[in-house]
Amino acid sequence: MAEGFSPPLQFPQMTVECEKCSADVDVTWFCKNCPASLCNNCKEDHSRDKLMRKHEVVPRSGSVLRSHGSWKVRESCKIHKNSDLITYCNDCKEPCCIDCMEEKHHRHAFTKLDTKYFEAESRLNSLVDDLSKSTILTIQNKISRLKQNIETCNENFNLVNTELNTAENKIMTTVAESFKKLRKNLSVKQKELVSKREDRIKRCGHQMNEIESFIASTEQKIRTGGLELIEYFPTLPILRSFHSDITTPVPCFELNEAILNECETNIGLLCFQDRKSDSSHESLHNVSVSNKEKNDESVETDKEEVSVSGITEEKIDSFKTPITIWSIEPVGDDTAWIASIDSDTIYLYDIRGKEIRSVKMKGQRGFFKKANKTEIYDMAVQSNGDIVVSCRDEKVRRVSVSGKITSLINTAPFIPFGVCLTDKEEIVVCMAGEKDKNHVAVYTPDGKSKVREITARDRNNKQLFTVPLCVIINEGQITVLNGEDNVQNQGDNVVSVDQHSGKVIWMYDGSQATLKENFDPSGMCKDKFSNILVTDGVNQCIHYINNRGSLLSIIMVKDYGLEYPIGICVDSQSGYIWCGGDHDEVGDVLILKYLR
Repeated sequence: MAEGFSPPLQFPQMTVECEKCSADVDVTWFCKNCPASLCNNCKEDHSRDKLMRKHEVVPRSGSVLRSHGSWKVRESCKIHKNSDLITYCNDCKEPCCIDCMEEKHHRHAFTKLDTKYFEAESRLNSLVDDLSKSTILTIQNKISRLKQNIETCNENFNLVNTELNTAENKIMTTVAESFKKLRKNLSVKQKELVSKREDRIKRCGHQMNEIESFIASTEQKIRTGGLELIEYFPTLPILRSFHSDITTPVPCFELNEAILNECETNIGLLCFQDRKSDSSHESLHNVSVSNKEKNDESVETDKEEVSVSGITEEKIDSFKTPITIWSIEPVGDDTAWIASIDSDTIYLYDIRGKEIRSVKMKGQRGFFKKANKTEIYDMAVQSNGDIVVSCRDEKVRRVSVSGKITSLINTAPFIPFGVCLTDKEEIVVCMAGEKDKNHVAVYTPDGKSKVREITARDRNNKQLFTVPLCVIINEGQITVLNGEDNVQNQGDNVVSVDQHSGKVIWMYDGSQATLKENFDPSGMCKDKFSNILVTDGVNQCIHYINNRGSLLSIIMVKDYGLEYPIGICVDSQSGYIWCGGDHDEVGDVLILKYLR
């Protein structure tokens, strides 16, 4: 809107008088030049007056037609509805009609409304022109810059596209060359492997021919009464191969890759025990004894050391305990928990024989069926320091680090003997007491559900877990130590089966050691080499065997004062062997360091 224009003010209606005669008559005319309201009589006089004859007199009512150029405006007063706006008050800066001039704007300065409209239009057109020029210039500048940016982007895109194409070509070339080299290398390796395999098959074929010839000649000697077969599996004859004093039993009904590998590495001869002499066993025993005597001569007086079959052990310490040792579990820092079936308390000892702590089991509500006979068979220490304990009352319980005792597993009707943990801390328990139903059970870490059961039977479907006393998990195998079953007259062996299928992998009955007394296994553990240590109470020794059931060495603990070894463990931190046993109804603990 042009400068000076504002909405008309609202005023009350007033009586209009003729400004010439001041008569209270109808005032119907208005002189724009005077300006003044006129009645009909005064209008006639006004028109006859020579000085005012050229004045423009217009009716007060009706529409006033204002024009300028090619446009026309017709607008009524907002206060006096029947009057048109005809002039502009310069003092009040608002348009007004004839009535407004007489009522409100008396003696004010006026300008024609058409002139004001023209001035406003001129200013508006000027503003529009200026705005249009500025806006157009700005838009043109922006369009120019946008075109420049688009050109720059196109140039960059072309450059990047060129670089990508170059890189793609290089990558494709490199990949093609790499695949070519790889195919060439694979072809060479394949030829080498095929050649080695063919040579190996030829060597194995020659060795198999020699073995078959040897077997045929040996069978002939057996039929003539010259040789006697050695038995390893019940009712199954085997061939025994040995190198020096290390023996490796191989079932004769299973001439597979194991035999081929053994033949290929020239481990030794296949032999049988002569019915007229026991020279093979005597020579083996003599080698062990001679090695021991030879090492005994070279031992210094201030250090006990014995070397047997490549294993050298060194006594670290020994001490006595008030209980016989059935189970030992190391917990690091040269300390270990010990337990016995003759005590209701488990003890924590250090390597020097100092009692650090004890936890008393007896007295827990509903813990044991017989208050005077607390029997704790085995223990396993979890990663958080809690102890899993198997007990005679058909329960497996947890002893927390703080000493709180909680029940984990109800094994009824089975008695839980040996217990160990998997890498996932699943709880593995030996279940005994139901004759032909004995097995090994695996439970979740919280003991709430059973994961699986493992049983072992021979080809005649005969139970191999006769009296499962100890159990360990070793490279996918579950190895179980069996006690003697006096009813079935079997047991006293170690059986290793696949931990998922239960298929028998190997058995060890102590016959490889050729000791004076029958094999009497009592405790079992494994070391970081996945080799297995088995205590032999009657023979006062430890059988050191590998995870294929082959004897590696014999450690005679009686040479260190331990009369009847039972419990055994290996501290994974220090590598020390903790071996405990029975001596005149008190316990002996022997700590050895063994070196390969």
